[in-house]
Amino acid sequence: MWDAASGRAVAVLAGHADVLTDLHYSPDGTILATASADGTVRLWRAQVGQPVATLTGTCQMLGTSCISPDGQYLAAGQLDGSAAIVAAETGARTSHLQFPDRAAAPLNFSPDSRRLATADRQGALAIWDVPQGRPQATLPGDGFRVLTGHFSADGHRFIAGAENGTVRIWDVERRKQLSAGPVPRRGTVLYYTAFLRDGRNLVAANAVGNTIWVLEPESLRAMTSFQNLPLNLQDNCFSPDGRRILTLPGDQIAHVFSIDTGQELARSERHEDELSSVAFDSLGSRFVTTSADRIARIWDATNGQLLVWLVGHLQGVDHAAFDEPGLRVVTASRDGTVRTWEAATGRPLAIFPSAQGLRSRAYFNRDGRRLIVFTEPPPRPSYARRRNDAPGLPGTITLWDVAAETRSPQELDKRIRCRVPYEMDGFVLKPGKPAQPCHD
Repeated sequence: MWDAASGRAVAVLAGHADVLTDLHYSPDGTILATASADGTVRLWRAQVGQPVATLTGTCQMLGTSCISPDGQYLAAGQLDGSAAIVAAETGARTSHLQFPDRAAAPLNFSPDSRRLATADRQGALAIWDVPQGRPQATLPGDGFRVLTGHFSADGHRFIAGAENGTVRIWDVERRKQLSAGPVPRRGTVLYYTAFLRDGRNLVAANAVGNTIWVLEPESLRAMTSFQNLPLNLQDNCFSPDGRRILTLPGDQIAHVFSIDTGQELARSERHEDELSSVAFDSLGSRFVTTSADRIARIWDATNGQLLVWLVGHLQGVDHAAFDEPGLRVVTASRDGTVRTWEAATGRPLAIFPSAQGLRSRAYFNRDGRRLIVFTEPPPRPSYARRRNDAPGLPGTITLWDVAAETRSPQELDKRIRCRVPYEMDGFVLKPGKPAQPCHD
């Protein structure tokens, strides 16, 4: 963690002995969970970077919702095939979920945090009572490993996607399978399945071709499909209402499509280089794009009009995200900086150092007072990739204090020496002539 005013290092999240593979904030932003290839999961107090607990013998990935929606529990898969539930605040183990004859890898918590779904290697599911640590229902598998699963918003249904491309939906209350079948591309590996927010339709995604299908729940008929999506589906490529989706088709243009009809609703202008990320704001009225052309841009999501340029990075921008109110944007670049901006005007707010030449992702926590920057490890050299026992270099997690500016706009305005208009020629910034002379 760093002091935003002085740049002084306050705390470092140190302790993992190998590559960082996953991380999650608790919903209130107070607890951070990190997983590593060293076989441990660590809990930290996000405000100060203080370690809370270490779980050993764990799997490398925490899962899509390792922390329960109410922030009380963390579920972590164990190398012995069981699942551990611990109190997120203290790290104290509350339950050990294990069947005598099969594994129990955690998939997802229910919206009310009272249930946890787990899967074994043959695709069988179990629904557990989280406070009691007891199985409520078991659902048979089809012989293929389940890679993803989500409860519906009311918690009554559960959808699972398997390594053979099969989608299955269960009625959790009645312990009955409602529908099952493959996505249109048979044999594809599904890495994401979820109900849309209104529960009327569901989505399934594969990694090959970055394709998403929107399916009708009863028949599993494909209503629409989208290709060339962001690999990380948590990066707000869905609008908050679940009715629109952002795509990156490779034409250096971001496209907004209707989930219901597949019709294109808006598109950005063409960027000067390859797009690297897209994200809606919390209202779905704007989206931000990042590109290898060194500029991030904010667009109107209804008509694709360019609203703001975020100019300042010296190398390609890898990632951007809005804060919860949509007032600020954070960008991460391979130029060795993470920057925050005023979303309405593009005014730069702060610059934080990061690892130069490496890909990073940056996010605001829920209250907007902290930044978390996840820097991927450098590529392993070819000789190391040929050796299975060669350890990878660790990535880094950095927490920043981004306390809001306390000076009034009038006070800040007095410190501005002059305002220089500019225009963009491609990605070249061309300054104009100041309207008034600059002062000392």
